[in-house]
Amino acid sequence: MPFAWLLTLLPTAAGRVCVAYGGIYIAVALVWLWRVDGVPLTRWDVTGAAVALGRMGIIVWGGWQR
Repeated sequence: MPFAWLLTLLPTAAGRVCVAYGGIYIAVALVWLWRVDGVPLTRWDVTGAAVALGRMGIIVWGGWQR
């Protein structure tokens, strides 16, 4: 909840900040699953993370072109 409130303080970048947080969260969660829990990642895990990070990049870096 405090994180969502902090996003309201930066209304112009709130969406990009949220997307960046979500993309990084997905990637870190999968790395944790693999390295700490010892669960081997499937090709679907890696593909899903790549898609999420790619879309995150489009939204975050695409907004800088204004």
